Amino acid sequence: LEGTLEPLAGERDRNFLLQTVAGERYVVKVTSPQEPDAQLAFETRVLAWLAAGGGSPTPPVLPSLRGELVVRHGGDGCTWRVRVLRHIPGRVYAEVRPHPPALLTELGGRTAESTLRLARFPDAVPTRSGFVWALEEAGSVMEAALDLHQGERRALVAGCLAAYREVEPAFRSLPVQLVHGDLNDHNVLVSEDGHVVGFLDLGDAHPAPAVFDLAVAVAYALLGQADPVLAAAHMVAGYHAVRPLSEAEIALILPLARARLGASVS
Repeated sequence: LEGTLEPLAGERDRNFLLQTVAGERYVVKVTSPQEPDAQLAFETRVLAWLAAGGGSPTPPVLPSLRGELVVRHGGDGCTWRVRVLRHIPGRVYAEVRPHPPALLTELGGRTAESTLRLARFPDAVPTRSGFVWALEEAGSVMEAALDLHQGERRALVAGCLAAYREVEPAFRSLPVQLVHGDLNDHNVLVSEDGHVVGFLDLGDAHPAPAVFDLAVAVAYALLGQADPVLAAAHMVAGYHAVRPLSEAEIALILPLARARLGASVS
């Protein structure tokens, strides 16, 4: 592939939009040196499996001319691990305004479809002990940083922590499956006509209760909403219509969503 590269946002990886001379678009991801090879291999395997099954909103990884999904390129004393993914047109959810009920409901439904699809992943899912972005670590993250907050902010995080600890026995008793792990508002793509068309970045995928992905998606969908509870209700209704929730799962959604936000500012 030949073309021009334009930097894109990314938390750990270096991401670029590649526009070829033929006008095609791809996303080039240069993996962080801190990412273990095993985790990168697992994420890439999941992306390939999703692409093979069809219908996934996650962009597929394209093989190199030698058939490699991860290409290693040496230079400046480093070895860079590079992948090329199909580009999905759209804007990230964080840049979309407004968020009407229909979009929130659709986001809930698409999250449920993702949950059901990932539940069928046939291989063993490696654990990620101590991974700070896993919801199961949110309590430890909030506790470790609590004294760094002051005043009203400290009270808010303390409230999130207390609610999390109250429901912790309940979610730790649930069965686990492969989850996306990071359906935040920068990992959801929305088309120009207002539909959810893509989920990005499976770098945080790990085994967890199925409801965790819904809770994370709800957490970020509430931001900027005049009525956060009503917004959450639209999302949960959309999810429940595709993958019915148990009463135990429904009771976990808001405490876990609050925990994700509390951990993200800690």
